[in-house]
Amino acid sequence: MRHLRAEQAETCADVDYEGGDEVSIDSRCTPGSYIIETVEDADPAGDDQEDVEASRSQAIETAVSRMTLQAPEISSTPNGPETLGAVGLPVWFWVYDPSESTTGPTTTSATAGSVTVTAAGAFSGMTIATGDGTTVECNGPGTEYPGTGVYESPDCGHTYEQMSDHQPAGLFDVEITAHWSITWEATTGESGTISVDLPTSKQLRIGQYESVVTGVS
Repeated sequence: MRHLRAEQAETCADVDYEGGDEVSIDSRCTPGSYIIETVEDADPAGDDQEDVEASRSQAIETAVSRMTLQAPEISSTPNGPETLGAVGLPVWFWVYDPSESTTGPTTTSATAGSVTVTAAGAFSGMTIATGDGTTVECNGPGTEYPGTGVYESPDCGHTYEQMSDHQPAGLFDVEITAHWSITWEATTGESGTISVDLPTSKQLRIGQYESVVTGVS
């Protein structure tokens, strides 16, 4: 609400102008001299709205933190510097330790002030920078290699076309980012979606197999 304020040096009084505006007079001006200005009263409803928004933000943050999301451990073929992959052979990637915290789904809730938020988290895929200039987008946690056979992963793999011996330490640095989509809904009626990215990494050694012909005279 707006009202008018007037200031005079000696006296202080409340004056009602025609139209109902209030004038408050204080003692900082010289006698007979007034300064009149428009003053905005505090808006209690605005303060309440700020409190609700702060509570909602806090509840969202708490609900997400209660999911205890973790970057997953990624298995592959080959599975590290100790094993050797080969140029031209498919490499599979998959989440080794699927759980509510690494691949979901998971649901939590939290309350702050008068606001309760319910949040649902879903693993939405992985981005894998394979270290040779290639980026692979996987729509899920990948498929575990069955243990036999030479064929490509159905959903999360890569085939190296060069050896890793020219890389530092002779290894490809593989950078993996796990993606989560978290939807939330508050008791105040608002809802939204939050994206969370969790990075992890591993190293792969890629060589080249050579054919050796024996028994030729």
